Amino acid sequence: MRRVSNVYKDEKRGTWFYAITLGIDQFGRRVQRSKKGFKTQTEAKKALEEAKRDYENSGNSDLKGIKFKNYYENYFFPWYKLGTVEKTYVKTDNALRRAIDFFGDIQVEKIRPIHIQDFHQYLATECFVIGKNKMQRHLSNNYIKQIFNKLTVVFQRAIALEIIKENPIDSIGKLRTDTPEVKFWTYGDFLKVYQTDYLCDFYESFYKRLMRFLFVTGLRCEEVLALQWSDIDYLKKVCKVNKSIYIKTRTNFEFGVTKSKSSIRSVSLDDATLSILKEWQLEQKEIGDIDFVFSYDGLPPSPKTFLNRLQKLAEVADVGKIHIHGLRHSHVAYLINQNKNIYAISKRLGHSSVKTTLDKYGHLYPETDRTLADEFSDLAY
Repeated sequence: MRRVSNVYKDEKRGTWFYAITLGIDQFGRRVQRSKKGFKTQTEAKKALEEAKRDYENSGNSDLKGIKFKNYYENYFFPWYKLGTVEKTYVKTDNALRRAIDFFGDIQVEKIRPIHIQDFHQYLATECFVIGKNKMQRHLSNNYIKQIFNKLTVVFQRAIALEIIKENPIDSIGKLRTDTPEVKFWTYGDFLKVYQTDYLCDFYESFYKRLMRFLFVTGLRCEEVLALQWSDIDYLKKVCKVNKSIYIKTRTNFEFGVTKSKSSIRSVSLDDATLSILKEWQLEQKEIGDIDFVFSYDGLPPSPKTFLNRLQKLAEVADVGKIHIHGLRHSHVAYLINQNKNIYAISKRLGHSSVKTTLDKYGHLYPETDRTLADEFSDLAY
Protein backbone atom coordinates (compact mmCIF):
# COMPACT_ATOMS: atom_id res chain seq x y z
CA MET A 1 0.00 0.00 0.00
CA ARG A 2 1.29 3.40 -0.95
CA ARG A 3 2.27 5.55 2.02
CA VAL A 4 0.40 8.86 2.50
CA SER A 5 2.26 11.67 4.24
CA ASN A 6 1.00 12.36 7.81
CA VAL A 7 -1.41 9.38 7.70
CA TYR A 8 -0.56 6.38 9.86
CA LYS A 9 -1.93 2.98 10.81
CA ASP A 10 -2.56 2.01 14.39
CA GLU A 11 -1.27 -1.56 14.24
CA LYS A 12 -2.74 -2.46 17.62
CA ARG A 13 -6.32 -1.42 16.76
CA GLY A 14 -6.16 -1.90 13.01
CA THR A 15 -7.44 1.63 12.37
CA TRP A 16 -5.97 4.72 10.75
CA PHE A 17 -5.21 8.23 12.02
CA TYR A 18 -3.58 11.44 10.90
CA ALA A 19 -1.20 13.81 12.73
CA ILE A 20 0.15 17.00 11.21
CA THR A 21 1.79 20.32 12.10
CA LEU A 22 -0.06 23.06 10.19
CA GLY A 23 1.99 26.08 11.19
CA ILE A 24 2.92 28.42 14.02
CA ASP A 25 0.34 30.38 16.02
CA GLN A 26 0.59 33.94 17.36
CA PHE A 27 2.22 32.61 20.51
CA GLY A 28 5.07 30.97 18.56
CA ARG A 29 3.74 27.47 19.19
CA ARG A 30 3.17 24.75 16.63
CA VAL A 31 -0.43 24.31 15.45
CA GLN A 32 -1.00 20.59 15.49
CA ARG A 33 -4.01 18.55 14.47
CA SER A 34 -4.65 14.82 14.83
CA LYS A 35 -7.61 12.47 14.70
CA LYS A 36 -7.93 8.73 15.21
CA GLY A 37 -10.33 5.91 14.48
CA PHE A 38 -10.66 5.86 10.69
CA LYS A 39 -11.46 2.47 9.13
CA THR A 40 -9.37 3.06 6.00
CA GLN A 41 -6.36 5.04 4.89
CA THR A 42 -8.55 6.85 2.36
CA GLU A 43 -10.92 8.09 5.10
CA ALA A 44 -7.99 9.37 7.18
CA LYS A 45 -6.50 11.13 4.13
CA LYS A 46 -9.83 12.80 3.34
CA ALA A 47 -10.18 14.06 6.92
CA LEU A 48 -6.59 15.34 6.82
CA GLU A 49 -7.26 17.37 3.66
CA GLU A 50 -10.37 18.84 5.31
CA ALA A 51 -8.33 19.86 8.37
CA LYS A 52 -5.81 21.59 6.08
CA ARG A 53 -8.59 23.48 4.27
CA ASP A 54 -10.17 24.61 7.54
CA TYR A 55 -6.84 25.95 8.71
CA GLU A 56 -6.19 27.79 5.46
CA ASN A 57 -9.73 29.25 5.45
CA SER A 58 -9.16 30.60 8.97
CA GLY A 59 -6.30 32.75 7.68
CA ASN A 60 -3.72 30.37 9.12
CA SER A 61 -4.64 31.61 12.58
CA ASP A 62 -5.33 29.44 15.57
CA LEU A 63 -6.82 30.86 18.75
CA LYS A 64 -6.15 27.88 21.01
CA GLY A 65 -4.53 29.14 24.17
CA ILE A 66 -5.70 32.73 23.75
CA LYS A 67 -6.42 34.55 26.99
CA PHE A 68 -9.90 35.89 27.71
CA LYS A 69 -9.00 39.59 27.62
CA ASN A 70 -7.11 39.23 24.35
CA TYR A 71 -9.97 37.26 22.80
CA TYR A 72 -12.60 39.75 23.98
CA GLU A 73 -10.79 42.90 22.86
CA ASN A 74 -9.34 41.64 19.57
CA TYR A 75 -11.85 39.11 18.31
CA PHE A 76 -15.22 39.23 20.07
CA PHE A 77 -15.89 42.95 20.55
CA PRO A 78 -14.83 44.12 17.04
CA TRP A 79 -17.18 41.46 15.61
CA TYR A 80 -19.99 42.38 18.04
CA LYS A 81 -19.79 46.08 17.15
CA LEU A 82 -20.45 45.33 13.48
CA GLY A 83 -23.90 43.92 14.22
CA THR A 84 -25.20 46.33 16.87
CA VAL A 85 -25.88 50.04 17.33
CA GLU A 86 -23.65 52.15 19.56
CA LYS A 87 -26.11 52.21 22.46
CA THR A 88 -26.14 48.40 22.58
CA TYR A 89 -22.43 47.71 22.27
CA VAL A 90 -21.48 50.45 24.75
CA LYS A 91 -23.93 49.01 27.28
CA THR A 92 -22.59 45.49 26.67
CA ASP A 93 -18.97 46.57 27.03
CA ASN A 94 -19.71 48.36 30.31
CA ALA A 95 -21.57 45.31 31.67
CA LEU A 96 -18.69 42.96 30.80
CA ARG A 97 -15.85 45.00 32.30
CA ARG A 98 -16.04 42.94 35.50
CA ALA A 99 -15.83 39.72 33.49
CA ILE A 100 -12.73 41.00 31.68
CA ASP A 101 -11.09 41.80 35.01
CA PHE A 102 -12.06 38.42 36.47
CA PHE A 103 -11.18 36.13 33.54
CA GLY A 104 -8.59 38.37 31.87
CA ASP A 105 -5.46 36.19 32.04
CA ILE A 106 -7.20 32.80 31.90
CA GLN A 107 -7.09 30.94 28.60
CA VAL A 108 -10.62 30.81 27.15
CA GLU A 109 -10.50 27.03 26.64
CA LYS A 110 -9.57 26.52 30.30
CA ILE A 111 -12.58 28.40 31.71
CA ARG A 112 -14.77 25.76 33.33
CA PRO A 113 -18.20 25.82 35.01
CA ILE A 114 -16.47 26.14 38.41
CA HIS A 115 -14.89 29.40 37.23
CA ILE A 116 -18.31 30.64 36.13
CA GLN A 117 -19.72 29.74 39.54
CA ASP A 118 -16.88 31.62 41.24
CA PHE A 119 -17.58 34.63 39.01
CA HIS A 120 -21.25 34.55 40.02
CA GLN A 121 -20.24 34.50 43.67
CA TYR A 122 -17.82 37.36 43.04
CA LEU A 123 -20.54 39.50 41.44
CA ALA A 124 -23.02 38.77 44.22
CA THR A 125 -20.70 39.37 47.20
CA GLU A 126 -17.76 41.54 46.17
CA CYS A 127 -19.12 43.96 43.57
CA PHE A 128 -20.96 47.15 44.41
CA VAL A 129 -22.51 50.20 42.79
CA ILE A 130 -23.25 53.62 44.19
CA GLY A 131 -26.97 54.36 44.37
CA LYS A 132 -28.73 57.67 43.88
CA ASN A 133 -28.59 58.18 47.63
CA LYS A 134 -24.78 57.99 47.36
CA MET A 135 -24.86 54.76 49.34
CA GLN A 136 -23.00 51.62 48.28
CA ARG A 137 -25.11 48.56 47.46
CA HIS A 138 -24.64 45.09 45.96
CA LEU A 139 -25.43 44.37 42.34
CA SER A 140 -29.05 43.38 41.84
CA ASN A 141 -29.93 39.84 40.77
CA ASN A 142 -31.38 41.23 37.56
CA TYR A 143 -28.18 43.07 36.66
CA ILE A 144 -26.12 39.95 37.36
CA LYS A 145 -28.46 38.04 35.04
CA GLN A 146 -27.87 40.70 32.36
CA ILE A 147 -24.11 40.25 32.70
CA PHE A 148 -24.47 36.49 32.30
CA ASN A 149 -26.72 36.88 29.26
CA LYS A 150 -24.06 38.98 27.56
CA LEU A 151 -21.27 36.67 28.71
CA THR A 152 -23.14 33.76 27.13
CA VAL A 153 -22.86 35.51 23.75
CA VAL A 154 -19.11 35.93 24.29
CA PHE A 155 -18.64 32.20 24.79
CA GLN A 156 -21.02 31.29 21.97
CA ARG A 157 -18.80 33.28 19.62
CA ALA A 158 -15.80 31.38 20.96
CA ILE A 159 -17.55 28.15 19.95
CA ALA A 160 -18.10 29.54 16.44
CA LEU A 161 -14.39 30.38 16.24
CA GLU A 162 -13.54 26.82 17.36
CA ILE A 163 -11.73 27.97 20.50
CA ILE A 164 -14.03 25.90 22.72
CA LYS A 165 -16.55 23.15 22.11
CA GLU A 166 -19.07 23.88 24.87
CA ASN A 167 -20.34 27.01 26.58
CA PRO A 168 -19.25 26.83 30.25
CA ILE A 169 -22.27 28.91 31.29
CA ASP A 170 -24.78 26.32 30.07
CA SER A 171 -24.17 23.93 32.96
CA ILE A 172 -24.59 26.32 35.89
CA GLY A 173 -28.38 26.39 35.85
CA LYS A 174 -30.93 29.18 35.94
CA LEU A 175 -29.94 32.35 37.77
CA ARG A 176 -32.27 33.94 40.27
CA THR A 177 -34.00 37.12 39.16
CA ASP A 178 -36.36 39.53 40.87
CA THR A 179 -39.47 41.07 39.40
CA PRO A 180 -38.43 44.71 38.99
CA GLU A 181 -40.72 47.24 40.56
CA VAL A 182 -41.57 49.73 37.83
CA LYS A 183 -43.51 52.67 39.21
CA PHE A 184 -46.41 53.86 37.12
CA TRP A 185 -49.34 56.26 37.18
CA THR A 186 -53.02 55.49 37.21
CA TYR A 187 -55.17 57.40 34.79
CA GLY A 188 -56.08 59.76 37.65
CA ASP A 189 -52.40 60.33 38.46
CA PHE A 190 -51.68 61.13 34.84
CA LEU A 191 -54.51 63.66 34.62
CA LYS A 192 -53.30 65.43 37.76
CA VAL A 193 -49.80 65.79 36.32
CA TYR A 194 -51.02 66.72 32.83
CA GLN A 195 -53.30 69.43 34.19
CA THR A 196 -50.65 70.84 36.54
CA ASP A 197 -48.85 74.06 35.66
CA TYR A 198 -45.34 74.81 36.86
CA LEU A 199 -43.36 77.17 34.64
CA CYS A 200 -46.19 77.70 32.13
CA ASP A 201 -43.71 78.24 29.29
CA PHE A 202 -43.43 76.97 25.72
CA TYR A 203 -41.23 74.04 26.75
CA GLU A 204 -43.65 72.88 29.41
CA SER A 205 -46.37 72.71 26.79
CA PHE A 206 -44.03 70.79 24.48
CA TYR A 207 -43.07 68.23 27.12
CA LYS A 208 -46.70 67.76 28.12
CA ARG A 209 -47.54 66.83 24.52
CA LEU A 210 -44.69 64.35 24.54
CA MET A 211 -45.77 62.95 27.91
CA ARG A 212 -49.35 62.54 26.71
CA PHE A 213 -48.29 60.79 23.51
CA LEU A 214 -46.20 58.29 25.46
CA PHE A 215 -49.07 57.60 27.84
CA VAL A 216 -51.74 57.02 25.17
CA THR A 217 -49.58 54.97 22.77
CA GLY A 218 -47.34 52.94 25.08
CA LEU A 219 -44.39 53.43 22.73
CA ARG A 220 -40.84 53.25 24.01
CA CYS A 221 -39.18 56.64 24.42
CA GLU A 222 -36.56 55.86 21.77
CA GLU A 223 -39.37 54.98 19.34
CA VAL A 224 -41.31 58.19 19.97
CA LEU A 225 -38.29 60.49 19.69
CA ALA A 226 -37.40 58.81 16.36
CA LEU A 227 -40.83 59.55 14.86
CA GLN A 228 -40.91 61.80 11.82
CA TRP A 229 -43.94 63.41 10.26
CA SER A 230 -43.78 60.90 7.41
CA ASP A 231 -44.52 58.22 10.04
CA ILE A 232 -47.87 59.83 10.94
CA ASP A 233 -50.78 58.74 8.75
CA TYR A 234 -53.75 60.99 9.47
CA LEU A 235 -56.04 59.10 7.08
CA LYS A 236 -55.41 55.66 8.56
CA LYS A 237 -55.09 57.18 12.06
CA VAL A 238 -51.83 55.41 12.86
CA CYS A 239 -48.18 56.12 13.54
CA LYS A 240 -45.64 53.80 11.93
CA VAL A 241 -42.91 52.56 14.25
CA ASN A 242 -39.96 51.47 12.12
CA LYS A 243 -36.83 52.79 13.86
CA SER A 244 -35.40 53.98 17.16
CA ILE A 245 -32.97 56.71 18.09
CA TYR A 246 -29.92 56.73 20.36
CA ILE A 247 -29.25 60.18 21.81
CA LYS A 248 -25.84 60.76 23.39
CA THR A 249 -26.29 64.53 23.26
CA ARG A 250 -28.82 66.64 21.39
CA THR A 251 -26.36 67.13 18.52
CA ASN A 252 -24.87 63.64 18.67
CA PHE A 253 -27.49 61.02 17.91
CA GLU A 254 -28.06 58.14 15.51
CA PHE A 255 -31.02 56.21 14.18
CA GLY A 256 -31.07 52.48 14.72
CA VAL A 257 -33.29 49.47 14.31
CA THR A 258 -36.18 48.78 16.64
CA LYS A 259 -35.68 46.55 19.67
CA SER A 260 -36.89 43.51 17.72
CA LYS A 261 -38.60 42.63 14.45
CA SER A 262 -41.96 42.55 16.21
CA SER A 263 -41.38 46.16 17.32
CA ILE A 264 -41.90 47.29 13.72
CA ARG A 265 -45.61 48.02 13.77
CA SER A 266 -48.41 50.50 13.20
CA VAL A 267 -50.05 51.87 16.34
CA SER A 268 -53.55 53.28 16.13
CA LEU A 269 -54.13 56.83 17.37
CA ASP A 270 -57.31 58.29 18.86
CA ASP A 271 -58.98 61.39 17.41
CA ALA A 272 -57.93 63.65 20.29
CA THR A 273 -54.28 62.67 19.86
CA LEU A 274 -54.47 63.24 16.09
CA SER A 275 -55.99 66.67 16.69
CA ILE A 276 -53.20 67.59 19.13
CA LEU A 277 -50.59 66.44 16.61
CA LYS A 278 -52.14 68.56 13.84
CA GLU A 279 -52.12 71.63 16.08
CA TRP A 280 -48.49 71.00 17.04
CA GLN A 281 -47.47 70.46 13.41
CA LEU A 282 -48.88 73.86 12.46
CA GLU A 283 -47.16 75.50 15.42
CA GLN A 284 -43.90 73.74 14.58
CA LYS A 285 -43.99 74.98 10.97
CA GLU A 286 -43.76 78.54 12.27
CA ILE A 287 -40.41 77.56 13.81
CA GLY A 288 -39.04 75.97 10.65
CA ASP A 289 -39.06 72.94 8.38
CA ILE A 290 -38.62 70.12 10.92
CA ASP A 291 -38.78 66.38 10.22
CA PHE A 292 -39.00 65.17 13.82
CA VAL A 293 -42.50 65.03 15.28
CA PHE A 294 -41.28 65.92 18.76
CA SER A 295 -38.74 68.68 18.20
CA TYR A 296 -38.86 72.41 18.77
CA ASP A 297 -35.65 73.31 16.89
CA GLY A 298 -34.92 70.50 14.41
CA LEU A 299 -33.07 68.36 16.96
CA PRO A 300 -34.43 65.62 19.21
CA PRO A 301 -35.09 66.74 22.79
CA SER A 302 -32.84 65.63 25.63
CA PRO A 303 -34.38 62.63 27.44
CA LYS A 304 -32.69 63.82 30.63
CA THR A 305 -34.31 67.25 30.39
CA PHE A 306 -37.65 65.63 29.64
CA LEU A 307 -37.31 63.40 32.72
CA ASN A 308 -36.48 66.38 34.92
CA ARG A 309 -39.55 68.24 33.66
CA LEU A 310 -41.73 65.15 34.08
CA GLN A 311 -40.65 64.60 37.67
CA LYS A 312 -40.96 68.27 38.60
CA LEU A 313 -44.54 68.34 37.34
CA ALA A 314 -45.25 65.18 39.35
CA GLU A 315 -43.79 66.80 42.45
CA VAL A 316 -45.95 69.91 42.03
CA ALA A 317 -49.01 67.72 41.38
CA ASP A 318 -48.21 65.68 44.52
CA VAL A 319 -48.02 62.48 42.50
CA GLY A 320 -45.30 59.84 42.81
CA LYS A 321 -42.34 60.31 40.47
CA ILE A 322 -41.79 57.83 37.67
CA HIS A 323 -39.17 57.32 34.98
CA ILE A 324 -39.95 57.84 31.31
CA HIS A 325 -40.43 54.09 30.77
CA GLY A 326 -43.03 54.27 33.54
CA LEU A 327 -45.36 55.96 31.04
CA ARG A 328 -45.30 52.78 28.94
CA HIS A 329 -46.02 50.81 32.09
CA SER A 330 -48.85 53.23 32.91
CA HIS A 331 -50.32 52.68 29.44
CA VAL A 332 -50.38 48.92 29.98
CA ALA A 333 -51.85 49.28 33.48
CA TYR A 334 -54.65 51.44 32.14
CA LEU A 335 -55.52 48.95 29.37
CA ILE A 336 -55.47 46.04 31.80
CA ASN A 337 -57.72 47.95 34.16
CA GLN A 338 -60.12 48.42 31.24
CA ASN A 339 -60.10 44.62 30.71
CA LYS A 340 -58.66 44.93 27.21
CA ASN A 341 -57.56 41.82 25.31
CA ILE A 342 -54.02 40.79 26.26
CA TYR A 343 -53.25 39.76 22.68
CA ALA A 344 -54.18 43.23 21.40
CA ILE A 345 -52.09 44.84 24.16
CA SER A 346 -49.11 42.66 23.24
CA LYS A 347 -49.33 43.65 19.56
CA ARG A 348 -49.65 47.32 20.46
CA LEU A 349 -46.52 47.15 22.60
CA GLY A 350 -44.54 45.43 19.84
CA HIS A 351 -43.89 42.26 21.82
CA SER A 352 -43.03 39.05 19.98
CA SER A 353 -45.56 37.02 21.98
CA VAL A 354 -48.24 37.27 24.64
CA LYS A 355 -45.85 35.41 26.94
CA THR A 356 -43.42 38.36 26.79
CA THR A 357 -46.24 40.72 27.80
CA LEU A 358 -47.37 38.51 30.66
CA ASP A 359 -43.81 38.00 31.89
CA LYS A 360 -43.33 41.76 32.09
CA TYR A 361 -46.76 42.92 33.14
CA GLY A 362 -48.53 39.85 34.54
CA HIS A 363 -48.18 41.22 38.07
CA LEU A 364 -50.65 43.96 37.08
CA TYR A 365 -53.40 41.32 37.16
CA PRO A 366 -53.72 41.00 40.98
CA GLU A 367 -57.45 40.28 40.90
CA THR A 368 -57.35 37.65 38.15
CA ASP A 369 -57.39 34.59 40.40
CA ARG A 370 -60.15 36.06 42.61
CA THR A 371 -62.24 36.90 39.54
CA LEU A 372 -61.88 33.36 38.22
CA ALA A 373 -62.86 31.89 41.58
CA ASP A 374 -65.94 34.13 41.80
CA GLU A 375 -67.21 32.68 38.50
CA PHE A 376 -68.17 29.56 40.44
CA SER A 377 -70.01 31.35 43.25
CA ASP A 378 -73.44 30.75 41.72
CA LEU A 379 -73.04 27.00 41.41
CA ALA A 380 -75.51 25.02 43.47
CA TYR A 381 -74.24 23.24 46.55
